[in-house]
Amino acid sequence: MKVFGVNLIALRLHLVLMSGILVAVIYRMGKLLVSKEVGFYAALLFVFFFLNFAIEQASGYYHTDHNDVTFLFYVTLSIWSWLEYENSHGKRKLLFLILIGLFSGFAILTKWLVGLLVFGAWGVSVLFDSEKRKQPKAYLQMLISLGIKILVALPWQLYIIYKYPLKSAFEYSLNSKHFFEAIEKHHGTWTFHFDNSELLYGFPFIIIALSVFLLWKSIPNKSIRAGIISIIGVVYIFFSVASTKMPRFVFILAPLVLISIAVLVTYLFRLLIINPSVKKASLLTAIYHSVVILLLSFFTLNIEEIQAVHTS
Repeated sequence: MKVFGVNLIALRLHLVLMSGILVAVIYRMGKLLVSKEVGFYAALLFVFFFLNFAIEQASGYYHTDHNDVTFLFYVTLSIWSWLEYENSHGKRKLLFLILIGLFSGFAILTKWLVGLLVFGAWGVSVLFDSEKRKQPKAYLQMLISLGIKILVALPWQLYIIYKYPLKSAFEYSLNSKHFFEAIEKHHGTWTFHFDNSELLYGFPFIIIALSVFLLWKSIPNKSIRAGIISIIGVVYIFFSVASTKMPRFVFILAPLVLISIAVLVTYLFRLLIINPSVKKASLLTAIYHSVVILLLSFFTLNIEEIQAVHTS
């Protein structure tokens, strides 16, 4: 607003920019986890997915819009930084070690401790690596990144405790109550987040479950595979058990879920081209990719909903 003035475009611009940047980040994550093809389809899915639920977030149709899009952005960037860290060496590795801490710290400042999610994946991956779990260096590097996260997130906590002791104490207690009480009547059954899969991703949960299984089978690095699958499971289990239920609580998993659906897409469409020599033909390959793009857009682009929400 300092740059563009006090108006709706300035209010929404950072959400649009963050969502746009995520397209490239999701592509890179899919490529690092599985393949370039999976990265492409995951990014494409996010574009169409963005035109449904996520664009309604960016435009303010749903409440907690700024928080959720910003939180998704920083949590995703922290996980992307970890994947880059695992695939880097030397100074580049150090850069991403720092970025993991920075982005995780920003996520905590946005929407509290779920911003630590990347350290859960990182910790599980170290434990599942027979060599790394015996090396003190692996734990030291994680502690360094955690230290950077603390440097980012802690000063604000200390400031509000000192400056606004009553209000900060109330907010901290309210955060913990979300697990045990249905705050502001946001309640639901333990299947709440499974039932809302179509709202978030455009696919029923049975498709999500199958896709995550195929993702688990497709990630070649066993330790990274364990880390990624564990955080998907932990987020769904935690928020299914928690008393307060809101659809956007599992919104942070959108990039990983879309990458898993991209794995399913590539798996299904490869079955349609049985002869390996046929698949290499450039014309048929172009037709194959075009059909995939058209089908994905058909199933995920909800024209009626966009018209109802954005033209009334």
